[in-house]
Amino acid sequence: MSLFVVRHTQTDWNKEHKAQGKVNIGLNKTGIQEAEELAKKIEDYDIDLIISSPLKRATQTAQIINRNKNIPIIYDDRISERDFGEFEGQKPEVYISKGFWDYNKNVKYEKAESIKPFFRRIYGFLNQVEKRKAKKNILLVTHGAVSIAIEAYYNGIQEDKSLAKLALKHGEIKEYKKRLIGKRISTELATRVSSSATKITPSVTKVNPSTIIISHSPTRVTPLAKRLSTSERRVSSNGEVVR
Repeated sequence: MSLFVVRHTQTDWNKEHKAQGKVNIGLNKTGIQEAEELAKKIEDYDIDLIISSPLKRATQTAQIINRNKNIPIIYDDRISERDFGEFEGQKPEVYISKGFWDYNKNVKYEKAESIKPFFRRIYGFLNQVEKRKAKKNILLVTHGAVSIAIEAYYNGIQEDKSLAKLALKHGEIKEYKKRLIGKRISTELATRVSSSATKITPSVTKVNPSTIIISHSPTRVTPLAKRLSTSERRVSSNGEVVR
């Protein structure tokens, strides 16, 4: 089965080439049109489940894509955008010059999310998705920086390749079927997050019959992949999703 990854469509800050991390900006008119075009493009894709970042620009993209499909959507904060911290609203040359995409340096910032913890966040999520992907075609609706980490997870990164150039364009979709193990970054992080799927306590909120929101705290529980399915709707008082 396949994992499809989509980067949300355009916002005003995207148009102005401003760094956009946790700031919660919605799509502009162009972005809405791009999402509608994307919906037509993937109309015939066989998708069983959509998992989206909870940030507005991603949720809007996911909802437009899903208008005619009526697929269950899960909003998971682990695939929200990298926190740009003090670089929010800045031009790329500002934060790139500060080593923002230098994996080896792993620069620590006052507020911004360092690259290795960010990659570990995405890798822990993907370890769970890989278990689900064995039986389902899953569509992720996420962000540029997250798409870089996803590419590294599946294909690794060559030493001479710029990480920033690996980001999907707005509204671009990419399919992943098989993970290539052995590349430097993929191998290093895989050993660190291989058991992360069993160390996450989801706090789950029911929004409507086909929507679930998940946030996470570090406590050992049954893996998410075993507790969520497209038919699970009700949420118990202790945060467990039940039929």
